[in-house]
Amino acid sequence: GTTQGFALFTQRPDYAAKVGVFVALAPVAYYAHPGSLIFEALAALRTDQILALLGVDEFLPSSQLLETLLPEVCKLTPWVCEETLCIMAGCQKQFMNMSRWDVYMGHYPSGTSVMNMAHWAQLIRSNKFQKFDFGSASANQAHYGQDTPPLYKLADMATKVALFYGSADTLGDPKDVETAIHEIPSDKLVYKEEFDGWGHMTFIWDNVASQQVYPKVLSLISQHGPAEQ
Repeated sequence: GTTQGFALFTQRPDYAAKVGVFVALAPVAYYAHPGSLIFEALAALRTDQILALLGVDEFLPSSQLLETLLPEVCKLTPWVCEETLCIMAGCQKQFMNMSRWDVYMGHYPSGTSVMNMAHWAQLIRSNKFQKFDFGSASANQAHYGQDTPPLYKLADMATKVALFYGSADTLGDPKDVETAIHEIPSDKLVYKEEFDGWGHMTFIWDNVASQQVYPKVLSLISQHGPAEQ
């Protein structure tokens, strides 16, 4: 998601030159304050390293069984799906379209690689926004030419940035967003707004997002982009 955007636009000015404004909904760069007990536990228990040692390379892989079963579970016991999603990412249930829960859970969680989860755990444990740590000085030297993984420096952001974030986001905690804000050059940060009580998924699944956020996004895009024709 937005983490990829932050990494790309600090490393590849050629890509940044093609983007008028990077609009980050529920932005995540730093992850020092995980509000999700699930992700915090995974990092503390070093689950990523255990799975890697066991030769497992997928985390919560999608399957036809889950894609079929979860929507039915949500129809029968909607509270299970609601609480699971809110614990993982934070949400504002009073504004959510509850009739769509079975559709949401048919696609989320959708799985990822163990390497990606290891990187997330690394961000939590290190309190740094940096490239993947290959686990040893020699391995990092082979990949990066230095003993430790290089930092993604938000001070090097090469495109304009607009941030929309929620006070109840357990993946993009406001304290971590503020850390990013202080590092992004002031001439690149063209807009920021915090939404009280909003969680991570509120920006795409909330009934009010289309009224309170999307018009502002379209206005920002119209005002600042595209960078290149």
